[in-house]
Amino acid sequence: GYIIPQYDSVVLGGTFQLNDSNISINNEDTRRILTMCATCLPALIDVQCQKIQVGLRPHRDHGVRLEYEQRNNGMKIIHCYGHSGSGVT
Repeated sequence: GYIIPQYDSVVLGGTFQLNDSNISINNEDTRRILTMCATCLPALIDVQCQKIQVGLRPHRDHGVRLEYEQRNNGMKIIHCYGHSGSGVT
């Protein structure tokens, strides 16, 4: 069997829906995410969701952005995103 360690939080899910800016909870998306995760890890079958959140992630058609930027105020930024549908990393 599987043992799920005790964590403060575990993030499950993600969807890929182009041109969808709806940030309302969609019960069908939630059900599909829980089903897919439990298929990969059966110990999640009876998981009780404490909180469901919806967020938007930008889509890039032209690959990874890996770029250094130094702003006039001295702030240094490394842009590194666009690595496919990795979701929360």
